[in-house]
Amino acid sequence: MLSNLSEYTVLSLTLALLLARVGRSVSPNTTTFILPSLVFSPECRTTLNGISAAAGKLGALTGATLFEPVAASVGDVCAFIALLSFILTWWFVQMHPTTANHHPHGTHS
Repeated sequence: MLSNLSEYTVLSLTLALLLARVGRSVSPNTTTFILPSLVFSPECRTTLNGISAAAGKLGALTGATLFEPVAASVGDVCAFIALLSFILTWWFVQMHPTTANHHPHGTHS
C-alpha cells in the first residue's frame, strides 16, 4: 500500500502525525480539568485532585515495574490488561451509577 505513495507524501504524513502527537502531549489532557469538576465537590476538589494525580503516578510506576514479570508469566500482557481494565471500569461504573447524571454545577440533566 505504501509502495504507491511518493517519498514526499510518506514524509508529509509522518510529520503531520508526529506534530499531532506532540500537540496532544504538550499540555494537560482535557480530563485533567473536567473530571475533578464532575466527581469532587468544590470544597475538597483541589486536595482530592492532587491525591488522584499521586495515585495515577503510583499506578504508572506499578505498571512499569510489573510489566515484564507479568508478560513473562501471562504471555499476551496487552490483552490481559485490556480485559482487566474493562472489568474494573464496568465494576466501578456499576458501583456508582449516580455519577452518570452528575453535573458540575449541582444541577441534574
